[in-house]
Amino acid sequence: MNWQAIRTLVLLATAMSLLSTDIASADTICVPDDRARIQWAVDNATDGDTIIVQDGTYSENVDVNKRLVIRSENGAESCIVDASDPHDHVFEILSDSVVINGFTVRNTADTGIHVADSDHVNISDCVVENNVFGIRTTFSDYSDITRNIVRDNTNGICLTSSPYATLTENTLSNNRVRNLGTSGTDSDSYWRKHNIDTTNTVNGKPVYYYVDSNDLTIENLDAGHITLVDCNNATVRGCRVIGCDELQLTSTDDSLIEGNTVCGTEYAIWLLYSSNNVVRGNTANDNDGSGNGIRVQHGVDNRIENNTLKRNYMGVYAEGCENTTIINNRIEDNSYGCWLYNQNQILHNTIQGSEYHGLNIMGGENQVAENTIIDNGNTSWSCGIALSGSLSNNLIYNNYFDNPNNAHDDGANTWNTTNTTGHNIVGGSEIGGNYWGDYEGDDADGDGFGEEAYDIAGGLNQDYLPLVCASATCGDITGDGTIDTVDLVLLLKHCVTGTPVDLCIGDIDGNGNINVLDVRLLMGYINNPGGYSLHCGCGEE
Repeated sequence: MNWQAIRTLVLLATAMSLLSTDIASADTICVPDDRARIQWAVDNATDGDTIIVQDGTYSENVDVNKRLVIRSENGAESCIVDASDPHDHVFEILSDSVVINGFTVRNTADTGIHVADSDHVNISDCVVENNVFGIRTTFSDYSDITRNIVRDNTNGICLTSSPYATLTENTLSNNRVRNLGTSGTDSDSYWRKHNIDTTNTVNGKPVYYYVDSNDLTIENLDAGHITLVDCNNATVRGCRVIGCDELQLTSTDDSLIEGNTVCGTEYAIWLLYSSNNVVRGNTANDNDGSGNGIRVQHGVDNRIENNTLKRNYMGVYAEGCENTTIINNRIEDNSYGCWLYNQNQILHNTIQGSEYHGLNIMGGENQVAENTIIDNGNTSWSCGIALSGSLSNNLIYNNYFDNPNNAHDDGANTWNTTNTTGHNIVGGSEIGGNYWGDYEGDDADGDGFGEEAYDIAGGLNQDYLPLVCASATCGDITGDGTIDTVDLVLLLKHCVTGTPVDLCIGDIDGNGNINVLDVRLLMGYINNPGGYSLHCGCGEE
């Protein structure tokens, strides 16, 4: 036998000896037979031991800093760990290769089960309820979270900078902010690469979590949660996520999100570190509390168009983005219509009925044009459009403003463009500034602009070319001096396709919007001119 073979045998014998010693030294500790507290058992255990916890309710906060198996004797219904300190974790895992099995974990203003800087931790068959966070991992890889019931927390399962987790057969329900959340410390999608299958449910509906799957087509799902990570050229169409979690794209480019309904969550449609996507024709309503209809963070060249966003905290939120286009959306009855930072184009939207600001801009290089911004601001400090923080390099022109307080700007921004020939928002043939519902100046020379500048509250900014409504006949869409079925067809076409129609002639009921109700009124007027009055948004003709 040569020396190398002898050396190998010696090493194998040594390893087997060490392994047998470790196995022989592994003990089982029972609670409360040995002591009445789980923490005592942890403190007196050694790596590899098993702690079996008998039935009962234990008022504790347990720190686990050794490789242990901690399990209940008869399952979660019979073994309850209630937070002794309601501002601390119930279980905090501070060691690799820990197993937590079969407990009800509840009643902390912190986290029920927190895994911190610990890999290969297994959490199974637990009921986690009435905590701020149910189960949370931070900087912990390869967690295995299986067959847990996570309910009635503020947040359900949160995986923070903890890649390669496996989630199977977890039931998440009635977690008030988010049921399932993943996040990382930077843009690297590595943090969000998990194995989460459809055996997991949110409020009874399956979780769909896609990773590294290009050219996907996802259609007509009734889902509890939809996330795409590194899934380029995807189409998500016709899906419903209602009363559950969000539809999220992370590090996913060149994709189409179309015709989905996402309601009753925190971030309904969320684009994170994702670029060149189109979000079109979706409905994102009733995402209140701190919820957003559409949220875009840290992306380039995304387009948000023809969506309906109602009764959210924010209709659209865009932060850290470049060249986001927000166009032709109906953004109504939110706390804030839009909350935006830098480099956005906000075009041809209706922003109406916000409790606070209709459009809140917190950065520069934004273009705001051809929007109808009306009836926003129920407080003395809120307004149709706000630019606060001494911002600059924003251009706001050819918009229709009619709010109790129209605008506030304490920076240096531009509120009109150079007078150019073109179709303006109130029916005139010249483009310059904006239409202001409270403007009191006159258009003495009939050029469509007021003779006096409009003062913007908050500083020294002015709109030097405020628009004045052109002379027009309400309902005469063609401008030929008569109101007939041709006008009716054009008004209907506007409602269906968005072809331009001036408020001054198309807003038949004078409420600041053109919709099918105006079509019905115009039809009634054409059939019975004496029985209907036309009251367009720029005044009755």
